[in-house]
Amino acid sequence: MVPISILKASSVYSEHKAKLLRDIGEAINDKDASLEQVSDFDVLHLS
Repeated sequence: MVPISILKASSVYSEHKAKLLRDIGEAINDKDASLEQVSDFDVLHLS
């Protein structure tokens, strides 16, 4: 049998890990969008 404190700590860890992954994913998506805008700008102005 696993103590409740261990289950709670595991749950908190999992929640924290999921939040970090979401935050990193959002940051990557934001940077990708910025890069796409710059690329589109360059294509329009260099053509």
